[in-house]
Amino acid sequence: MVRLTRTCNTADHILFSFNLDNASIYIPIPHGCIKETNTCDANIGSLSEINDFDVRRPNWMPAKRVLSTNLPYWEVSSKLPLNPASIMIQIFKVGGFRLTPSNNIFDDVEYCELLFAMKENLRKILIDAQCKKEYFVFPDSIDQINIIDHGKLKWAQTKAGYAEAAPADITFVTPLSNDLLLVIDTNTKKFDYGTEEENAAMRAEAEADLFEFIKSIRIDFSPEIQTQIDEARATESA
Repeated sequence: MVRLTRTCNTADHILFSFNLDNASIYIPIPHGCIKETNTCDANIGSLSEINDFDVRRPNWMPAKRVLSTNLPYWEVSSKLPLNPASIMIQIFKVGGFRLTPSNNIFDDVEYCELLFAMKENLRKILIDAQCKKEYFVFPDSIDQINIIDHGKLKWAQTKAGYAEAAPADITFVTPLSNDLLLVIDTNTKKFDYGTEEENAAMRAEAEADLFEFIKSIRIDFSPEIQTQIDEARATESA
């Protein structure tokens, strides 16, 4: 199928690495996005103290900003620039929001429940701000949270947010430990080019690119956590 949009060459990239006590995260960022990319220090450490986190909200999970970038787009025939897709990568510390404390890494149901809880928290914020409910896009239950299995990594995924000025975010979550989640918020923005059908087709292309970006992320876990993951996978397939 002939594409309506073009983005930068994702094969020509720089590999960013971020090291925690129990995991290393590897994120390939295209050279064409580097000027738009901001990152934290490569050595993140244990994230054991509240001051290790950039985003601290009352009665909610603190977050560490890891990387943000924009993915540029152009319309193929005219070569006109379009709105870029955005990517924000953070690490959330779950703490008491894990319903059943455990020394083991989160299972699929748990991090799906936590993603749903994150979006319910956002819904509450929007309601309190008296935003127009006709622009709300949210899953109605945990059953509407998708699991994407890329072999070595599994991601919980949903589309949720306030869709008045831009589409709702597409959010991906995968566990890093028994207390930390890697959370990636992405948005294709509105292209505002051509017909609504063309606009929708362009957004679909950008969404597919974002899913491919998620597949390109690699996480190397400590032997202890990798053993927990392998045992969970073996139980699922038994």
